[in-house]
Amino acid sequence: MDKLNKNEIKSRALQLRASYKASLQAPHAWEEDVSRVRHLFRKGAVLVDIGGGISAHNGVLAQMGMSVYVVDVLGDYWEHRDTDAASIAAEVKLLESCGARFIEREISTCDLTKYFADNSVDIVTSFHCIEHLHSSPKVPLESAMHVLKPGGTMIIEVPNAANLRKRLALLLGRTNYGPYNSLYYSDRFWGHIREYTTGDLQQLAANLGACTYRISGRNTIYGDWVERIPAMLRSAVDHSLRVLPGLCSALVLEITKAKQSGTDGQGAITEKVENVNCSSDK
Repeated sequence: MDKLNKNEIKSRALQLRASYKASLQAPHAWEEDVSRVRHLFRKGAVLVDIGGGISAHNGVLAQMGMSVYVVDVLGDYWEHRDTDAASIAAEVKLLESCGARFIEREISTCDLTKYFADNSVDIVTSFHCIEHLHSSPKVPLESAMHVLKPGGTMIIEVPNAANLRKRLALLLGRTNYGPYNSLYYSDRFWGHIREYTTGDLQQLAANLGACTYRISGRNTIYGDWVERIPAMLRSAVDHSLRVLPGLCSALVLEITKAKQSGTDGQGAITEKVENVNCSSDK
């Protein structure tokens, strides 16, 4: 992997996000963009992001030469969510101008083998998506294993249902769910349906036939109040929690697809990839 310049990635991400409408601005989102780009970049590789929406890191990766495909319901979610509902047509077009391509589909029923050849994709990602699904993630994730190249990587990041904060909240008699009224007043609930634990991710890996995988923890909490905590204390708490992933705010399952004997892991991309039914708005 080429050495990546953090400041260059930050600059690209900030430039993209500066063009997003005000209701879609997130002051510290660039930090996540930088982290993901540095972890995911592979020169000339093909990446499929399940539920990626308008994440700026996909635009940055496309600018840097990767073939990036985003599978998402797009406006069906963004225009009907319970807070800050907004059209994302302009943001989708912006990311398309960077080279990212969109497959607008219901995620839980999206069979990736209809769009990509077997053994043709280098990386499949899904960041904080599958916990929102009202149905099983079986179809998209199992099809993702088919289209992954031998030796390819699948990364699934989800909120931790049993993180330290939620454990303490339950001990104090408080809920570990989101605000109740976000469910009560929703015509269609877009919140978290099923969060995950380390045991759930172990079972998911087994269901996907993964022979090689690892589960790690992340503490993805940003904001001005976090910045007021001394950096050394933040770092100490973060590293301490990562020793026990089950206490972290988020969990990451990283699967490496087994290499098949007699193959070189360089599955050709067929016209299925080139002819993806892309759309920028509803």
